[in-house]
Amino acid sequence: MSRPAVWRWQRRYAEAGVAGLLRDKTRAPGKKPVAIETVNKVLALTCGDPPGETTHWTGRAMAKTVGLALHTVQRIWRANRLQPHRLRTFNRSTDPAFAEKVEDIVGLSHHPVCCPQHARRCRARLLHPKVKAWLTRHPRWVFHFTPTSGSWLNAVESFFSKMTRQRIRRGVFRSIADLQTAINRYLKQHNDDPKPFVWTKPADVILAKLDRLPVPSV
Repeated sequence: MSRPAVWRWQRRYAEAGVAGLLRDKTRAPGKKPVAIETVNKVLALTCGDPPGETTHWTGRAMAKTVGLALHTVQRIWRANRLQPHRLRTFNRSTDPAFAEKVEDIVGLSHHPVCCPQHARRCRARLLHPKVKAWLTRHPRWVFHFTPTSGSWLNAVESFFSKMTRQRIRRGVFRSIADLQTAINRYLKQHNDDPKPFVWTKPADVILAKLDRLPVPSV
């Protein structure tokens, strides 16, 4: 115990006796919590357009607008998982066969054995003649094409994204060989306990959710 603490307890005993040591000394009340109306105003403004020519709300701009301290605005944002400085976009596919390709690729996850119907969907006309000849000699191999702006349907692309986030983005590599070594180590670790990407929703549910997304302005 520090000396100031000992002196404080001695003073309390001198002023109030034993009774003063048996109960906490009354303290000044803390700050009042932010009114729910103010919190709702911060949330509504954050989800709307910022003032002037700025592209997004900053903590200081919001604090000035609503009359709160910066750390209070930041606390409200954290509690509601708002990050107005971050930008998330979703590029809608304009592929005329988008729905058909979604059903095809998602169907592979739900029914991994290729059937003749899948084989007929193969867009062989888009392939090089030598490739088409090879496919003719190997009918068990079937190409399933992802739609334009639909790389999120490709399990390989999802794995590349995961590897980028977990190993590459924050890594330090002094040469291409160093990068290759890091990737190979990551692949080995992943393959020691692999977990395949599996679509848990059928194609019609995925398409219905995409239809609910707002149409971007041109």
